[in-house]
Amino acid sequence: MAMSYNSKDEVDGGPPIAPGGAAKNRRPDNTAFKQHRLPAWQPILTAGTVLPTFFIIGLIFIPTGIGIFVTFKNILEIEIDYTGIDTSNPCNKCLSRNVTPCICTINFTLEQSFEGNVFIKECEPYRRNEDKPIAPCGAIANTMFNDTLELFLAVNGSFSTAIPLKKKGIAWWTDKNVKEKVISRHDSGRTDVARMSFPAWELSEMITLAIVGQRTGIDYTGIDPSSPCNKCLSRNVTPCICTINFTLEQSFEGNVFMYYGLSNFYQNHRRYVKSRDDSQLNGDPTALLNPSKECEPYRRNEDKPIAPCGAIANSMFNDTLELFLVVNGSFSTAIPLKKKGIAWWTDKNVKFRNPPGEGPLEERFKDTTKPVNWVNPVYLLDSDQDNNGFINEDFIVWMRTAALPTFRKLYRIIERKSDLHPTLPAGDYFLNIKYNYPVHSFDGRKRMILSTISWMGGKNPFLGIAYITTGSISFLLGVVLLVINHKYRNSSNTADITI
Repeated sequence: MAMSYNSKDEVDGGPPIAPGGAAKNRRPDNTAFKQHRLPAWQPILTAGTVLPTFFIIGLIFIPTGIGIFVTFKNILEIEIDYTGIDTSNPCNKCLSRNVTPCICTINFTLEQSFEGNVFIKECEPYRRNEDKPIAPCGAIANTMFNDTLELFLAVNGSFSTAIPLKKKGIAWWTDKNVKEKVISRHDSGRTDVARMSFPAWELSEMITLAIVGQRTGIDYTGIDPSSPCNKCLSRNVTPCICTINFTLEQSFEGNVFMYYGLSNFYQNHRRYVKSRDDSQLNGDPTALLNPSKECEPYRRNEDKPIAPCGAIANSMFNDTLELFLVVNGSFSTAIPLKKKGIAWWTDKNVKFRNPPGEGPLEERFKDTTKPVNWVNPVYLLDSDQDNNGFINEDFIVWMRTAALPTFRKLYRIIERKSDLHPTLPAGDYFLNIKYNYPVHSFDGRKRMILSTISWMGGKNPFLGIAYITTGSISFLLGVVLLVINHKYRNSSNTADITI
């Protein structure tokens, strides 16, 4: 049976309801919000409202910018580059130190003859990445492998015959002959990793003799005490010490902050930033002995977990800086440098903690080993137990990675002792440097900065310049719009048309 349609059966414009059914009211509540009756401000932009806005912004921003800029200009700062690239620099000798090479010999036996061409490769573990070959393989040009390998065949148990090793024809033709290809391959390879990972990304050094179907490997890293190359790991390298003289033209008042600065060091590289274990740094006993895989290849060494693991910790800045004031042209006085209070409070007390326990710190780091590039383990970073281990403030400062390749990090604080005397009086000084941190291989620079601060922090004129620029542009736009308004405000919007 057909049902006739009647528009009166609809409820508020909805579908009709069944006979006898309850009516459903879909009408919104009669409130100002739901009925869209709230008051709204609909400004009409006129010359009378726009022009004062531009002039007010200009009049506020320009004096503010000038005040900020003058404040930063009053901050005293001196920067000393001690990389030593210039031959006249006292630290140049630290770049050209002659290190006597360590020579070791490993005997091995080939169980079967190798036919065909034999290749020597030194790419592992950077031979393949993400299941693709790395080109150029290895740790890239700035960490180029420089061991010298020679192969000898023992004859009659006493005499030996040198195996001729062909050194030409091992490079790709494009790398050898096309400069643009070489550059593109370096860029698509691991150049960034090499820059950010000095002095290491040390490889598990392996000679590999291989052809298809035949392969033998000889590990000569020397980690095993029985390896003939173990002696090359324990060579005592005397640190290079250089001294740089400089003069302060003005006295530094208040607390003075000493920074070290690095250039061309990419701490913002994705793999570098991830190469750490925050749980381990927070003192978690489980993570201490089983670090995160993000720390590879600095996760384990000598079959022990590395503490702290990762590339960030492995490349920690380790130059030592000492400051002296020259008195009467001959005598010198050491400037006391405060090494505590340089890290953020949250880092020192929340993010970084030593493993729990009541015993000495060495016992709590038992069954771990130091990072590859460190001289001492983490529990020997400082004699002060409140500044040792994972809570060492030099270590904490380094672990807070920089966003840009040129950066500075707080090294020491020189506190003001008396209101009657400046912290650093004007005069002659010299800086003693234990030159340990290598930057020359990736064209980096090292510098020491002494700086005072203002109520807005360290020296950074950008904010003042930004305020002055914004205020000037706003004031100029106001003037231009004022001229345009004055010239055309009496003109008619429509032209008279005569027929």
